Amino acid sequence: MQFSVASVSEHYLKERESFNDTLRIRIHRSLSWLKKAYALKDDPDLCFIVLWISFNAAYGREIHLDSTDKPYELTGDRVGFKRFLIKLCEVDTKHLIYDLVWKEYSGAIRVLLANKFSYQTFWEYQKGKLSTAEIEEKLELNQKMVQDALAHLDTQLVLSLIFDRLYCVRNQLIHGGSTYASSVNRAQINDGVKILSHLLPLMLEIMMQNAKEDWGEVLYPPYPND
Repeated sequence: MQFSVASVSEHYLKERESFNDTLRIRIHRSLSWLKKAYALKDDPDLCFIVLWISFNAAYGREIHLDSTDKPYELTGDRVGFKRFLIKLCEVDTKHLIYDLVWKEYSGAIRVLLANKFSYQTFWEYQKGKLSTAEIEEKLELNQKMVQDALAHLDTQLVLSLIFDRLYCVRNQLIHGGSTYASSVNRAQINDGVKILSHLLPLMLEIMMQNAKEDWGEVLYPPYPND
């Protein structure tokens, strides 16, 4: 079952008064960026960036520590989104993510995971930090992990691997490591847009279906209004 921006927005408008402030803000912000991303579908670079912002609005959170010296810390992106993905899979009792990953987009996912240009370690090799033998070994081991996860229909692991690859693409764009509208290495951008465009509405739907779960405090609370 697929969820569209329209159907998720309708659900949000219908139920938002019953949500706690944190969830309401997350869904409101994420949807605002997701709608903009759909308007940018003919511009894959900008569309991907805006889709990632929408994803970040859904998962970004503040982690409180016990130490008085460090009242809070902002976890790194990868730590934050991996915790979020694990939680989504745990509460997804209707197996919505499973159905999307394995029944709808397994082809695009396999292509993305096989693309070495979306694998951060490959770029470490390009910078001379790894030998040819080392990168070949790491690529082989990574692909074995990918194949094992795919063979065992390990949704949680596959989702983690997908977002590791998408995070590499995100870094290339956000940190100026890619030329705008370049004809080089377009596959990972296009695949990323396709996957995020369909995963994000589903993620927001799962969050709303599990409104009583603790999705964490937002990083920047609205002031005075958002």
